[in-house]
Amino acid sequence: MAKKLDLSFVKEVSDMRGFQSHVLGDTDSLVVVDVFAKCWGPCRGLDQYFYNGVLDMEDAGRRVTIVRAEVDNIGALHEYKDNAKPHFLFYVRGELIASVKGPQLPKIQALINEYAQPPVP
Repeated sequence: MAKKLDLSFVKEVSDMRGFQSHVLGDTDSLVVVDVFAKCWGPCRGLDQYFYNGVLDMEDAGRRVTIVRAEVDNIGALHEYKDNAKPHFLFYVRGELIASVKGPQLPKIQALINEYAQPPVP
């Protein structure tokens, strides 16, 4: 049986307070938000990429934060509530800079490579 990935670096948020803290309040890294409704669950198909990609970025001194946001109680994400297709939102310094509809790994990789920068000293 395959070993389960350690995804402890993925932050889970399910309310506006958590969203403000982990997404809008993060000023040191690119924040990639996997947006999902409770009835559908998060996109698990990209777990392996997030695991390897975040480790590779950290090794290169580039900060990426992965957040899974359950939209049911987050008013700022209400437009995604009734959608079964995963959405990935990209934030820098609390500002939405890009979004990807669906698990489009090449687009997600390109955005992470473009926006994940080393922290400012």
